[in-house]
Amino acid sequence: MAAARTPRPPVSQPVADEHFQIDWRPAVAGLKRFWYVAVLVGLPLGAGGAYAAWIYIPAPYVASAELYMRSYVDRVAFSTSEQQASFRTRKQTNQKLLRSREVLTAALRNAEVANTPTLQEVPDPVVHLQKHLSVGSPGAEFISVGLSGEHAEDLPVIINGVVDAYMKEVVVGSMDDREGKLANLRQVLATAEDALDLKRKQYQQFVEASQGGVASTIMAEQRHAGLQELRTMLRGEVTRTELELIRERAKQSYRDSVDDEFELGDEQLAALVADLPEYKQAEEVARAAETYVGKLERSKGADSTSPTLATARAEATRRQAELKELQVSLRPHVKEQLKNSWEAQGEAGDQKLSETIAQLESFRNNLRQQLEENQIEERQAGKESVGLRRLEAELLRKEELVNLLATEAERREFEISNATPPIAVQEDAVVPRTRNDGKRIKTAVLVGGGGVGFGMALAAGLGFLFTSVQRTQDLKGNLAIDLFGTLPHLPRGGAGAGAGQRGSDWNEALKESVDAARVVLLRKLGDGRGQTPESRLDAGGRVVLISSAVASEGKTTLSCHLAASLARTGRRVVLVDADLRRPSTHRVFGCESGPGLSDVLRGEKSAEEVEIPLHGSELRLIPAGDVCDTALAGFGTAAMAECLDDLRARYDIVIVDSPPALPVSDGLMLAEHVDGVMFAVRRGVTRLRNVAAALERFQAVGVPVLGAVAIGMDDEVGRYGYAPGRYPYAKHRQARLLERTPAQAAKI
Repeated sequence: MAAARTPRPPVSQPVADEHFQIDWRPAVAGLKRFWYVAVLVGLPLGAGGAYAAWIYIPAPYVASAELYMRSYVDRVAFSTSEQQASFRTRKQTNQKLLRSREVLTAALRNAEVANTPTLQEVPDPVVHLQKHLSVGSPGAEFISVGLSGEHAEDLPVIINGVVDAYMKEVVVGSMDDREGKLANLRQVLATAEDALDLKRKQYQQFVEASQGGVASTIMAEQRHAGLQELRTMLRGEVTRTELELIRERAKQSYRDSVDDEFELGDEQLAALVADLPEYKQAEEVARAAETYVGKLERSKGADSTSPTLATARAEATRRQAELKELQVSLRPHVKEQLKNSWEAQGEAGDQKLSETIAQLESFRNNLRQQLEENQIEERQAGKESVGLRRLEAELLRKEELVNLLATEAERREFEISNATPPIAVQEDAVVPRTRNDGKRIKTAVLVGGGGVGFGMALAAGLGFLFTSVQRTQDLKGNLAIDLFGTLPHLPRGGAGAGAGQRGSDWNEALKESVDAARVVLLRKLGDGRGQTPESRLDAGGRVVLISSAVASEGKTTLSCHLAASLARTGRRVVLVDADLRRPSTHRVFGCESGPGLSDVLRGEKSAEEVEIPLHGSELRLIPAGDVCDTALAGFGTAAMAECLDDLRARYDIVIVDSPPALPVSDGLMLAEHVDGVMFAVRRGVTRLRNVAAALERFQAVGVPVLGAVAIGMDDEVGRYGYAPGRYPYAKHRQARLLERTPAQAAKI
């Protein structure tokens, strides 16, 4: 009986790559495989389309004229402030104007143009010309104007008429527009000159109306400065006079007192004390200390914590305190001096004191009146100075504007009078002598190329549709199946056949690749059971089914080489050819096809009786035998299970070459009796969706899929697409042999 199977997760569907990129290699593979589709579909379609385009696309007459347009602004001597767009913008604008309704209408005013048969045949000539008149750029500084039609004689008449209308309406019109802008500039200049004359009159009237009769801003400012100095002097005189009055009134207060003691006001005492020499000296010292503190604060900052600044502030504070103490201490002294002075003068001093006070009051009042008159005159002088300065500034601006406008007008007039047209006719249109096949040829080439391209696109689409396995990542990533290894691509003409160094190298590479897959398989067979592969095999042989999705994917190649590799390790190995519909293993090893497995399933022979030893090695072969319907039906009977149990008891490993999984159900019936399935995939033949479908079938019956071996690829090969092949079920149909020849099999 078959050993217990370990369930395997369902086969995952292909997963999109996280960084999706379109892989065009399936399209290339489709072109390689379905080239006949591109030929059979693309060539007739392209040829038919090109022929139809050549027949039905007309070949009209074509005429054209050329204009030359300067890329630079032509200046005779001066640069003006006229705005100019870039050459590209000006060129595009003129190309658009060539087909404008204004220009075309002006061209149709010419009877010769309007009466041409080409335009007489259309209901709206302007719309017809806008649609069919072509305006292009054959060169950087050239503009072409072309027209096609069946009447060759009409074409140059129409084109030259449109060009003449364009030159009159647009080119000459642009020069007239420059002259119109110059006229507008002269009007602006005249207006500016009138405003300048008016401002000059206002300035003269203001000068004449001023009190000082000043003639310029400098004189007004000098007069205003003199009045300010006079005001300062008068204020000083008033202050000194009032101080003298305070002193004299203090004396008078003493004379009017009836007591020995008399009281003076703080203001009077302060004025008398301030006149004493010792107080003046102390006041100068305190003022010097304050000045020094201010200097330090400006240099170090008012918030500075400098020791020098702190010392200076303390010194200034001390000096101020000393000054106040001195003032208080000098007050009695001042009173005493005042008392002694009046006692010495007697009554005569009273009269003189009264006269002095009266004179000082009169002088003070006169000074105050002069100061008020000075202030009024100073304010008036300030207003005159400001007004005069403003008028002079306005006058200067207007003079500059007039000079600028006059200069610009003179330059524009000179440039316009000597200017040449920016666009000129380079070549007039002439009557064409031959028809233009360019459009017909281009259309035929495009249609023909489109037909061929459609055929190629169809072939490429088939490549995308039938995508095959092209790289190992398709198996490991998209199908979630373990990869045991890769085998080199089988050369043409046989599996490794060939003499010389090249054949020897290929045989050695194949041997190494199969041995690597063998190591992985043995490890896989021992995993998950707490035993090494060797100890597990000693407990009973393992049965491995070699299958593929469809035919021609290399399962027989893999079965033969893997069985030979296992036998080289000293293990007892038997290879069972269970592909009864298409047997081929006997031809690989040069043996007879029967008796074999078919005889065992019919009950005519035992497995041991049909075994064929291969060249004294540990490898045995059970060929397919004489196939019939009874033998094919035996896969689902107990006869197959008994056969495999017998082989499991006598051999370490049983390799079963199975039919493909998708075309027939033979492989699924065999899978019921094996320990695991190993897949063969071939680059460019095996399709991803077929492999996924086959894996799902095996998983549905609970058979573990051990892994896969890739034939003809490595980790870096790309992905190609091939169409699905068929699997024939003829009893004696010969298949293409991909495995080794018998002579080479003897060397295994």
